[in-house]
Amino acid sequence: MTSKKVCLNVWRNAHAVVTAVQGEIAARWIEVSLYDHDKRLDISEKTAAIYMTKPDKTIVYNTCEILDAKNGLISVELTSQMSAVAGTICDCEIHIIDKNGSLLKILGLTIIIDRSLEDDKAIESSNEFTLLLKALKEADGLIDTVTEVLNEKLNEFDDAFDALSQQMQSQMKDWLAVKDEEILHKMQSVDDWLDNGDEQLQQAVTEAQTAVQAAVSQANTAADRANQAVEQMAQVAGELVEEAIFEQKNQPNGIAGLDSSGKLQQMPTANDIGAVSVGTTINGKALSGNITLTAQDVSAVASSERNQANGVAGLNESGKLIQMPTANDVGAVSAGTTINGKALSGNITLMAQDVSAIASSERNQANGVAGLNESGKLIQMPTAEEVGAVPTNQTINGKALTGNITLTVEDIGTSAIFLASHPVGSLFETTVSTNPGALYGGTWAAWGGGRVPVGVNTADNDFNTVEKTGGKKTERHEFKIGYKGYYGTAVGSDDNMIQAYKYSTSSYGTYAYEGSAQAGVNAGIQASANTRDVAQASSTGDTSETGIVQPYITCYIWKRTT
Repeated sequence: MTSKKVCLNVWRNAHAVVTAVQGEIAARWIEVSLYDHDKRLDISEKTAAIYMTKPDKTIVYNTCEILDAKNGLISVELTSQMSAVAGTICDCEIHIIDKNGSLLKILGLTIIIDRSLEDDKAIESSNEFTLLLKALKEADGLIDTVTEVLNEKLNEFDDAFDALSQQMQSQMKDWLAVKDEEILHKMQSVDDWLDNGDEQLQQAVTEAQTAVQAAVSQANTAADRANQAVEQMAQVAGELVEEAIFEQKNQPNGIAGLDSSGKLQQMPTANDIGAVSVGTTINGKALSGNITLTAQDVSAVASSERNQANGVAGLNESGKLIQMPTANDVGAVSAGTTINGKALSGNITLMAQDVSAIASSERNQANGVAGLNESGKLIQMPTAEEVGAVPTNQTINGKALTGNITLTVEDIGTSAIFLASHPVGSLFETTVSTNPGALYGGTWAAWGGGRVPVGVNTADNDFNTVEKTGGKKTERHEFKIGYKGYYGTAVGSDDNMIQAYKYSTSSYGTYAYEGSAQAGVNAGIQASANTRDVAQASSTGDTSETGIVQPYITCYIWKRTT
C-alpha cells in the first residue's frame, strides 16, 4: 500500500527509523538504497535478506526483493510476523549474499512497532524464515527435475521393450501360420489315404502325429526363446536405469545420494541454503539454540530508562520526542525568528531584493550591472564610440592616439594649411592653370570664366543672390530726330523728310506724327495760315554695337566644392 525510502551505507553507521503499527499485514514496504562510501552498491547476481530479532526474542530471516541491482536498491516487506509484537527492533541487519558464499552485513535500520488498539487481535508471534523456505523450494525443484529425467528414461526403455515384444510376436505368428499350413496339408493327405486301406491310413496317422509333435516342440522352443529375450530386455532396462541413476548420483545438476540413515551424503552447508551456521554468535551468544539478548548484550539502554534522567528519550505514536527540547536546548534558532522580515517557520528563500542587492542573473545583462574580471576590470568593456571617445587605433597626421601627441608644421603640411584657409565654397585666384586639387587636395572647379565678380547687394535685384549672373560686353544707343514746322511751312512727303538710321535693322526708321488731329490728317500738306498748331514729325534710330568693357586683366579663378 505504502512505502518509505531510506539510505544505508556499508561503511557508515547510519540511522534510519521506520515506524509501523502492530498487526499490519502486507501494508508497508521499505525501499532501501545501499551505498558503498559515496556511490551506489552494485549487488548484481547476489541475494538480499533481512535478519532481525523481535522484542519477544523470536527471529525473522526473510528475503528482500531486488528492485535495481546495479544501483543497490532493494525492497523489504514488513510482514505480519515483523509487526506481531509492539516495541523497537534495533537488531536489524541487511545481508547481501554472493553465490560463492560471501556475506556482507549492513547495519543502521531501526523499526518501531507501535502498539495497536486491537492488541488482543494480534497474531501469535513466531520465527519466520522465508529465506530458508526459498532454499528448500529450490532443492525440491531440483529433485523434481531429476525425477522427471528418470521418468523420461524409463519411458524410453518401455517404448523400446514394447517395440521388441511386438516384433517377436509378429515373427512367432508368421512361424505358426507356416506350421498350421503344413498340418492341414498332412491332414488332407490322411483323407486321401483313407481310401487306400488301413495300412496306409495307419502309416499316415503315424506320420501326422510325428509332424504335430515336431511342430509343437518347435513352437515351445520358440516360445522359450521369446521369454528368454523378454527377460534379457528387462534385465538390460534395469541395468540401464541403475546406470543412469548411478551416473547422476552426487553429481552437479544430478541427484543427491542418501546414506544408510536416509540422510543426504553431501549435506548442504548453511551458506548453501542461505542460513546462519549454528556456530555463529549474536553478540557473543552461540546460535546452538534459542538465545535471549539483553540491552547490555547489544550495548543498548534498557527500556526501563525510557524518559528517565541519564536515560533515553521516548517517542510518541507519531514518532516524535515525548519530551521535546526547546530551540535553545539544541542550539537552534526559534521558528519565530525572522531573516530580513521572513519568518523561519519553514524553508525560506531570500532574493536579491530582500537584502537590497542586485540579482546575479542581472550580471552582464541589459539594464543590469556590469561584471568585473579577475583584474577588477569590466568584462564587457564599452567601445570608444559608446563613451564618446576616439579609438586609439585612429591617427592624426599619421600619429597614433595611444597617448598625448604634438603636431608640428611639418606634420600638418602646406596642403592642410591651404585647405584649412580655403574651406568649401572659397575662391582661389591664380595665374597658374593647374587645378588646386592636384596640389593641395580637395575638389575644385573653374569659376566665373569671362566675368567680373561683384559683391552681393540684397537691396539691388540685379545683385541680391550669390553667383547671380548678368550684364553684357556691348550695347546699342538709341536716338531720335524730330522735325517741327512753323507757320506757313510745308512738311512735304515722307520720302523727302530727314530720317534716322537703325543699325540694329540696317534700315531707316519710321515716322511718327505729332500735333493736332487735323495736322495729323494733313501731314505733308501745307497748313492753313490761320492754324496755330502745325504738323510735327520725328524718326527714331540706333547706333551700332559699342564696347562698354572696363579695363581688365585675366587670371584663373577656382571654387572649392568639397
